[in-house]
Amino acid sequence: MSIGLEFLVLVAALAVLVKGSGFFVDSASKLAKQLGVSEFIIGLTIVALGTSLPELASAIAAALKGHTGLIIGNIVGANIANICLNLGLSSVIIVLQIRKEMFRRDGIFLVIISILFLIFSLNRIISRGEGLVLYTLFMFYLGYLFKFQPGKGKFGFKTYLGDSEFLRKFVRPTTYTTIIAYGFNFISPKKSLTPEEQSFFDFFKNVFILILGAFAVFYGAKYVVPSAVNIAYYFKLPEDLVGLVLLSLGTTLPEITVSLTAVKKGLNNILIGNVLGSNIANLLLIGGVSAIVHPLAINTISLYYTIPFMVLMTFMLLTFIRSHWLLRMFEGLILLVFYILFIISLVLFFL
Repeated sequence: MSIGLEFLVLVAALAVLVKGSGFFVDSASKLAKQLGVSEFIIGLTIVALGTSLPELASAIAAALKGHTGLIIGNIVGANIANICLNLGLSSVIIVLQIRKEMFRRDGIFLVIISILFLIFSLNRIISRGEGLVLYTLFMFYLGYLFKFQPGKGKFGFKTYLGDSEFLRKFVRPTTYTTIIAYGFNFISPKKSLTPEEQSFFDFFKNVFILILGAFAVFYGAKYVVPSAVNIAYYFKLPEDLVGLVLLSLGTTLPEITVSLTAVKKGLNNILIGNVLGSNIANLLLIGGVSAIVHPLAINTISLYYTIPFMVLMTFMLLTFIRSHWLLRMFEGLILLVFYILFIISLVLFFL
C-alpha cells in the first residue's frame, strides 16, 4: 500500500473512531439518564471517559499487537495537547474561570498521578503490576466522584442530584443519530405511545445506537494502529513520534470539540473538568489497561523528554490557575507557544 493511501486510511479510521465515540457517548448518556443517573455524574464520568474513548480503543488495539510505543506517545501526546492546545486555544478565545473545588480535587490529583506515571517509567517499563495500580487508582477516583446523596430513579435504580442542564447543553444527538432515530420512529406503531411505552422504546433505541457506536470504535481502532505503524516504518520514525503527533491530535479531537462548544456556551467549568477528567483517564485508565494487556516499554526520549514535559505542563497549568483562579489570554498564548515548540523540537530531533 502506498504511503498516500496509508495516510488516507489513517484519516478515515480516525474519523470513524471519533464519530463512533460520539455515538457511544450520546447513547450512553441517554441510557444513564433513563436509569436514573444524574447529568452531573454523567458529565464527570461518561462524557469525560467518552472523549477518551478513541485513545482507549487505539491503545488496546496497539497493546494486543505489542506496539507499546504508540500507546505511550498517544497518552503523553494527548495530555500535552489537552493542556497546551485545547486549553490554550480556549483561553485565548475567552477568559476561563475555574472553581477552587475542581482545582483541589481533580487538578492536584492529576499532578500526583502524572508524577507517579513518571516514577513508574524510570525503569523503562510500566509493568502489569504497575498497570493494575493505575487502573485501581482510577476505580477509586470514580468511586470518589459518585459520593453524592442518592434518591430513587426511573426503573428502580439509584439516582443522584446534579446539574439538570448538562445534557441539553452538551450531549446533543448527531445528524446520523437523528436519522437513526427517525428510522426507529418510522417502524414504530402508528398509535400514540403511552409514556411507559415511549420510555422503553427510547431505551432500546439507545441500546442499538450504543452497539453501533461500539462497532465503529472497534473497527476504527482496528485500522488506525496498522496505518500508524506503516507510516512510522515508511519514514523510519519511532512509533512514539507517530503516537505523539498523529494519533494524539486525531484522538484529542473529541476533547477539542467539547471545549469549543463549552467556550461558545460559556460553560467554563465543564471545559476545565472535561480536560482534567480526560487527562486523568488517559494516565490511569488507558495507561493501566494497556499495561495490563502488554507491559509498556519506555524509550529514551519518552523517559527524559516527553513524559517530564507532560508533568511540567501540568504543573504550569495549575500554577496559572492558582494565581488568579483564571486562565487568561496571555497564559493561553504561553501554552500554545509551548505546544508549537514541543512539536518543532520533536520534528527536529527525529529529522
